Amino acid sequence: MKKFFYDIDSTVPYDILLIYDHMMGHVALQKRINSMELTGKEERDFRTKVTSDFRRSFDEMRELQNKVCSYGSKEAIVLLAEMQKIVYSNQDKLAEGKGDDKLVAYFILLAGQIRYDVTGEAISPLYWYEININDFSKHKDKYKCYNNEIVKK
Repeated sequence: MKKFFYDIDSTVPYDILLIYDHMMGHVALQKRINSMELTGKEERDFRTKVTSDFRRSFDEMRELQNKVCSYGSKEAIVLLAEMQKIVYSNQDKLAEGKGDDKLVAYFILLAGQIRYDVTGEAISPLYWYEININDFSKHKDKYKCYNNEIVKK
């Protein structure tokens, strides 16, 4: 089995998903606050944490970019480059707490690609959606389409 990540930490797929959580936590902030029924202080504390995570995600992303560009397979680097185009073109929307549904597909596919590069084991990205999106069955076709479109590209 050919491995592309020679000196890279095998936790990189996990790191990618953590960065995604930090970036997208900001996007889902108000929904989370509403569903958690927080007091005023709890809401302020929660907002502070999510905002801090969002800001930290830029540093984390830079570190990830360096690792992937240094040790990643061609496929991982291409996915990262395409993903960053979306991040750069949506910075204002992300900062306002608005997301791009297609962005999640890039994060999940990148984590899956690096997992494959490190372990040689491929897993369908749809499992991540099933685990993390409570109404995934309603949106399954949309995410499958995003994944297929990105893979074809």
